[in-house]
Amino acid sequence: MNGHGGNSPATALLSELVNELPGLKVGWYSWRVAPSVTKAAESAGLVSNHAAWIEAFPFCRVAELPDGVKQPVTASRILNAEETRALYGDGVFGGPYKADDALIVNRHQVVTHVVYATLSRDYCFICLTTNTTLP
Repeated sequence: MNGHGGNSPATALLSELVNELPGLKVGWYSWRVAPSVTKAAESAGLVSNHAAWIEAFPFCRVAELPDGVKQPVTASRILNAEETRALYGDGVFGGPYKADDALIVNRHQVVTHVVYATLSRDYCFICLTTNTTLP
């Protein structure tokens, strides 16, 4: 179960692991790009980008969010840590810094449902988490 794009490189290591351990079955599911989660954002006219409104759950804010929309930025190549910090600055990859709390709470409910449904299947998941604690 994955909720952060920065964890995606782990899939390469998992591929090596399933080749080393015959019979091992590993699932990788990124809920943040699940169709139902994307649909909830698109229905409100929003695009989901790293560290923008998509991660601004009311229960995990530590400061006021800025108003406005950050122009999306992308790297044209793989960057080292210093270059990444210089390009993204505040960590937001682009889009609105915040959205209506009702939308964010609804999105959280959609995510919770998707995660529960996925974990209910007959798969063995390796869970990589962020510092966010779900209520």
